[in-house]
Amino acid sequence: MTCRRFGALLALTLAACGSDPVGVYGAPCSASSPCEGDLGCVETPQFPGGYCTLVCDGSCEGEADCVPAGGTSLCLARCADDAACRDGYQCWMGSCRPSCTVDADCGAGGSCSSGRCVPAACTTPADCGPSQTCRAGQCVETLEDAGLAAPHGSPCTRDDECVGGVCLPAALGGVCSLPCAEATDCFEFEVEAGCSAVPTDTDGDGAPDAAPAICVLSPPASLGTAQLCTSDDGCAARICQQGQCTEVCNDDGDCVAGQICTSMPRAGAGAATYMGCGYPPVGAGGVNTVDLGEVTLEAGFGQAFDLATPPDAVSVTFEARDVGASPVLDLTFISVTDPNGLQIFDLSQIGMLVDTPIRWLPADTSESITMLVPNTTPDRVTFVPGLHRFSVSPLQASAGDSRTAQLRVFARVKRTPTGAPLTAGRIDLNIHLVSGVGLTAASAPSDGFLQGGLTRLRQILAQVGVSVGTVRYVDLAQPSLAVIDSTDGPTSELATLFRSGSSTLGGRAVDVFLVRSISAGGGGFRALGIAGGIPGPVELHGSRHSGVVSSFTGLGSGSTGSAVLGQILAHELGHYLGLFHVTEQLRPCGPGELPADDNCAPFGAGDQLADTTRGDTTNLMHWSIVGSGTNTNLSAGQGFVMRAAALVGP
Repeated sequence: MTCRRFGALLALTLAACGSDPVGVYGAPCSASSPCEGDLGCVETPQFPGGYCTLVCDGSCEGEADCVPAGGTSLCLARCADDAACRDGYQCWMGSCRPSCTVDADCGAGGSCSSGRCVPAACTTPADCGPSQTCRAGQCVETLEDAGLAAPHGSPCTRDDECVGGVCLPAALGGVCSLPCAEATDCFEFEVEAGCSAVPTDTDGDGAPDAAPAICVLSPPASLGTAQLCTSDDGCAARICQQGQCTEVCNDDGDCVAGQICTSMPRAGAGAATYMGCGYPPVGAGGVNTVDLGEVTLEAGFGQAFDLATPPDAVSVTFEARDVGASPVLDLTFISVTDPNGLQIFDLSQIGMLVDTPIRWLPADTSESITMLVPNTTPDRVTFVPGLHRFSVSPLQASAGDSRTAQLRVFARVKRTPTGAPLTAGRIDLNIHLVSGVGLTAASAPSDGFLQGGLTRLRQILAQVGVSVGTVRYVDLAQPSLAVIDSTDGPTSELATLFRSGSSTLGGRAVDVFLVRSISAGGGGFRALGIAGGIPGPVELHGSRHSGVVSSFTGLGSGSTGSAVLGQILAHELGHYLGLFHVTEQLRPCGPGELPADDNCAPFGAGDQLADTTRGDTTNLMHWSIVGSGTNTNLSAGQGFVMRAAALVGP
């Protein structure tokens, strides 16, 4: 506060001015009864009985406000109503004031009537005459040219004071602004600003009925589009829509990937709408596919991507595909961060055998990689809609490897009408019949052994609400692949088999390959089935990771063999939808022990779900078939992951 001696105009006796006035503002005083402390006494007819105060320059210390009075500004005692003021004084606009003589004594908020301030002369433009409008409670003449006044960001009280023709209300800064159509229109401010839809009363009834797009000053440490919020004041553009910050936009390019520029209702503005960054309608099968574009990366270098997911999202599947002419480099996810800023996957931690909240293993990953979030139960990872960030990279085959990979990156956002957990789903199958298995596309629908296996598959999946939908059959004339002799690497017979999948069937279905047998294996065991990935790619057919394969012969005869076939298919589909083994074949690696020559399995040699138990020989995802195929159980957590997969439709 700045205080100074009063001039003769007020005939005020003033004690020495101190930094902390001691005394009661508004107390009576006189020459013979001065004010306490540092306060001075105003003795004029306007202040009957005297008034203890100080001259001020905008602010006052203590329980007083700086108010224009008598040609200067005085510290007047604060009040809530007339009862808080002395007789002969009125509580007006929060201060104890003497009787008024002219409207100016009441300030912009009212007028003087019989010595008392009364409410403003107008409340709406309709209260005023032609060529007038209502500003701060007073009828004022409107100016034909509102563009020759204060620049953007200057303090203002009326629109016609500003170059841009807009004066923001006090709650939004009380400064000059301008209309906008997108965030870049607000770059004229010297401080951070956003393009907002400001609730506005256009018909003067006291209730906002429009939401014009206007640049607003961003609050300190404010959040950007798609970041989580609880109120408008937390967002850079001062719009919090369904728990996420957003802004006015002109086209989709103004928004975060996953969003579109669309018409949205503006809270607090009646039925008014605005063009803002929102979300498209739910896509076919409850999944929205977001194409994040192509990027060329040198081995060992990563690229980060932002993805916005809507409030009704329940999972997201990230994918990166090498679309170069000759994919050779393995690919990897580097990190994934959720909308709360929690890093739920970290490649460096996986490399040190630390099991991150989302488990994903960078093993044999040339051509494509896929990650499901969440791929575990909510006790470990709670899926949060909003702004996700993930990064991908080609891996160096050796030190100094500078080869490049051309990657195309996708995200599949799975949604429900209310964002509620999924309780059911359906998976479609494209069954490829390799020459030599004894079946054709024509005979398969009536083959008892195969259909018995599919019946068993349906029974197993039904435990967790997943059904088998459309089943299509296709002949695969690849007699050399009837027995799979190699399974590792991009040139293996397994990779060749998966690349042979029919692209004509397409769709969001899983390619299933039936062969006579898979001879590759180790430890005295023969593989009965293999999945192309954990999880496998979505809507990508004819790649080395596209599908699951099962032996079709040597499984036993009759219903027993059919049941084993159904169990193999269910197990491998579980992997393809995101499930790990509840029990690995190898023992768990001990503390500080690194896997060497496949002698132990990391991460406890089991999955990351809370409701499964290592060593459970009744669970479908045990590493082997137990007995004649009695381990077919699935836990609620495993069902949760399977239903979250983008391949599982409604």
